[in-house]
Order: sequence, then C-alpha cells, then structure tokens
Amino acid sequence: MSVQQQASRFHPLPVIGHPDIFYVKQIESAERAGDVHALESQKVGRYITLAMDPAMPWEEKLRHLLHAMKRHCTPVEGAAPDVQAFYQRLADLVRRHAGQEALRFLAKETASLRLRQQTSDPAVLRQQVAELRKRVVGDTNACPRWMTQEAWDQVSRLLARLV
Repeated sequence: MSVQQQASRFHPLPVIGHPDIFYVKQIESAERAGDVHALESQKVGRYITLAMDPAMPWEEKLRHLLHAMKRHCTPVEGAAPDVQAFYQRLADLVRRHAGQEALRFLAKETASLRLRQQTSDPAVLRQQVAELRKRVVGDTNACPRWMTQEAWDQVSRLLARLV
C-alpha cells in the first residue's frame, strides 16, 4: 500500500458544521481512547465550525482559525509520512475554510465601501481599503499561510477593484 493510500485511511477529516456539543463529545471520546490524531482532528473541526458563526467578528474568527493551524495541524517532529500527510490535510481544510470566511467578510465589508465609492473622496476610499486589507491579511503582500492561494487571488482582486 502506498503512503498516499495509507494517509487517506489514517483518519477521516472532521465533519464541519455540527453543534458544539458534537465536537465536545468526540473530543472526550478521543481523549478516553488515547487517540491523539482523532483528538486533533475533532478540535480542528470544532474551531472551524466556531469560526463560521456569521455573528462572530472577523478578528475572533481569525483567532480561532490561526489557533487551529498552530496547535492542531502540526505533527510531532519526526512523524511517519502518513501522519505528516494527515496533518497536512487538516491544515489544508483550515486554509480552505479560512479563505472562504475571509471572502465572506470582505464581501460584506466591501458592499458599504462600494456605495461610498460613488460619493467619497478617492483618497479617503483608498485609505479605507488599505485599512480593510490590513484588518484581513495584515501587512503582507503575499498569500498568508492560513489561506489558500485561490482565496488570496480572489481577495486581492476584490480589494483592487475598489481603488
């Protein structure tokens, strides 16, 4: 069996979108069983699901997603290739959802900027777009580690259209 086949049989990725109690029970079950990888997987599912709350402020969403990436998507040093592949898939799952959440947030925020675009001073609008960009991705001009390249390209195009 190839390493890729082993990694795909290692552990399933978490299901996203369940109520929090589902993840709490899954995490407790994994802890009781001593299954570290299932534990990390369910924690990733929980943090992604928490970050999908439409009422949650962007900064809190990002905090949840970054925590999932940093604390729950990193295999131990010297892990076997199948374990490394599993954690890479977990990280990719976080990136995919983080990019979607960033785009959702930007779509909402840019709607009001587009309305102001017709009446606002262009210099003020450019400053507002710059502040929004910094709020979402920080000072970077490259794709952040927590987002897919595809989402980054969409974020860049969306912000560029405003100025």
